[in-house]
Amino acid sequence: MPAAEHPPDDFLPIGRLGKTYQLRGGLRFRPLGDAEERALPDLDEVFVEGLGLTTLSEVRRHGRRLIVYLGGVHRIEHAKELVNARVFAAAAQLPEVLLLPTAGAPVRLNGVVIGEVLEVRRGPQDLVVADVAGREVLLPLGAPYLDWRESTLELTDPPEGLLP
Repeated sequence: MPAAEHPPDDFLPIGRLGKTYQLRGGLRFRPLGDAEERALPDLDEVFVEGLGLTTLSEVRRHGRRLIVYLGGVHRIEHAKELVNARVFAAAAQLPEVLLLPTAGAPVRLNGVVIGEVLEVRRGPQDLVVADVAGREVLLPLGAPYLDWRESTLELTDPPEGLLP
């Protein structure tokens, strides 16, 4: 049976596979960010492009990198075929910080809609770009005053000067 080409709808990207590691099929994991790197060891299964849904047999640290061993991949020859493949995980298995707001989602301050999400910028610090009162505002996704739930970005007691 050929591997599925696309992850299930409820799966989110968490990174890519890098170079192979040793002869028994290990691969380096290149996470999209710090939160994805921290989440990986707690996952039981992932979707890998070119392989489909598979178990994570082992996840271990080698220096600053994570090495993954995937179910059914036991030789370097098979692992080489997966280099640069995107890796996805079920949204229900990911920490809330990785369940990202989507464009158009309302932004509320203490329950009152004050704007909408324009985009999410991924990087060392994930940022939500929101339109609040006609101005673009950058909101750090992991901030303690920001909560993403039920398709709404809720701000509670943000720092003074953050909002227009």
